Amino acid sequence: MHNRTVTPWLRTSRSVPFRWMAESGGHDRPDKIKVERREGGVWTALDENSDYALAFADGTRAVVGDRLYRESGPPVPLPCGGELRATPDGAELVCVEVFGRFSQGAPSQTVRIARFDRDGRIVARSEAPFPVQVPKDEPPLGDDVTTSFVGFLDNGLVFSVLYRKPNEWIADGAPRRVRAFRLAADGRWSEVGALDLTVSELWKLHSAQPWAEALGLPISDGARLLDSHSKSNR
Repeated sequence: MHNRTVTPWLRTSRSVPFRWMAESGGHDRPDKIKVERREGGVWTALDENSDYALAFADGTRAVVGDRLYRESGPPVPLPCGGELRATPDGAELVCVEVFGRFSQGAPSQTVRIARFDRDGRIVARSEAPFPVQVPKDEPPLGDDVTTSFVGFLDNGLVFSVLYRKPNEWIADGAPRRVRAFRLAADGRWSEVGALDLTVSELWKLHSAQPWAEALGLPISDGARLLDSHSKSNR
């Protein structure tokens, strides 16, 4: 059993049943997930099938899956088709979606951003083409460009981008240069640095800490949705 206290009034748990290495029929038994909220001193189970959660707004708000909760009242749906995080100051939520190139000749991927206030209302939307240009003869929807949301820097968002030819990493295993860009609130891009990563270091594409340490910049993850195995909101 894994338990996590998200806020003083919301907690999650995940029970992992014993599984034989090869169960009859080949079907694993699912984990048992429970999300509970405390109201009037009583813990009550919520109708949730996900234990991925985060807290923000000084612990007065929580997100479970794609819904926002207060200490009481019904949940508020959060229309986010991408990655949802809380800003480092806990004032709002940010949804980041990265769209691929859907036609040959398209110059780059596109980043779409939605910002939610502490009550789940959308307060801003924006969209920006990524600054890395792709050759016009490059096939769409390939593995040539990988764009990842890293975190927050000075009221802007930081993204990493890896550009490579299909299968070139498999062929030689050499490190590849990954560039990082900051998208400011006014929609302008600026390059903030680069890392040379091997295949085993791909997790750094979307993690703020290695970028902050390497570049000497205060890049922060913000608060991520984490499951019951995790003990922190960071």
